[in-house]
Parts: sequence; structure tokens; C-alpha cells
Amino acid sequence: MFRLPLFFSGNGRVALVLGDGTVAQRKAQLLLRSGCNVRVLSTDRSEWLGQPFYERAVDSGTLELINTLDSSSALEQCWQGIFIAVAAHDDPNVNTPFIVLAKSKAVLVNALGDAAASDFLFPSIIDRAPIMAAVSSGGELPILSRLIRSRIEAVLPH
Repeated sequence: MFRLPLFFSGNGRVALVLGDGTVAQRKAQLLLRSGCNVRVLSTDRSEWLGQPFYERAVDSGTLELINTLDSSSALEQCWQGIFIAVAAHDDPNVNTPFIVLAKSKAVLVNALGDAAASDFLFPSIIDRAPIMAAVSSGGELPILSRLIRSRIEAVLPH
């Protein structure tokens, strides 16, 4: 499947991330670094708080942590103004309804481990400002993407 590689500026747009743990945190961090404001649907705020990067983002208002146990009306409101969404829960049964809802709202969605259901993918990123490169196999050969990334990193100056 052909995908158009883009370099995205979040520039104040709002992203919604579903999940706890390192994968959700990595995606949220990338979105925050791109300039997005990020809302996270999480069952465990302690996964996020206690880490300086996320605490600073909460304090600055660029990261909002929303408890997924809140009422359904509160969860519905969290979709207001969303530009892109990331389903990064470790349980596909939790991700699936989130993906369906995102698509019904015409929100671009990335589905963890499901390239076919994803409107966009997160590539492997090499950031040597001002040079940035991205490598992706479209979710089919992540090991090859990592190998190519390591070779590019070896030739770019730090």
C-alpha cells in the first residue's frame, strides 16, 4: 500500500492518544515535540506523572490526562477538536472501538500494530537537527526499518 511520507507540524492542533505504558508515551512525546496539544485517555495517571517530560507538559497545558473510567459524556467531549488520534492500548479489543469512533468522526488514526487500519504510520525517525530523516516499511518489515535507521545514524554527524 502506498503511503505519502510527510513531515508534520502539530502547531497547536489537538491529538488524542489512547493507552498507558511506553508505547503510548512515545507516541505522545512525538506529538508533543511536533507542536501538538495532546489529550491522553489513560487508566493510570501514575504511568505519566513522575516523569519530568510529561509533568512539564501537564504543567504547561500541552498535555491533558483523562481517566478512561470517567462518564461516557466526558469521554465524548474529549473528541472535540481532535485532528489525529493514536490507538496505543496493549489490548486490541480496547483499540478497535476507538479506531471505529475516530474514523466515524473523520479523525486520522494510527492503530498500534495494525497498519491496515491506520490512516498514518509513525516512521523510525533520525533527528540530527537541522537534518531529519524517516524510514518506514509500511509496518511490514520493522526490523529492516531499524537496520536502515541505524545505518543512516552511523553516517550523520551528532
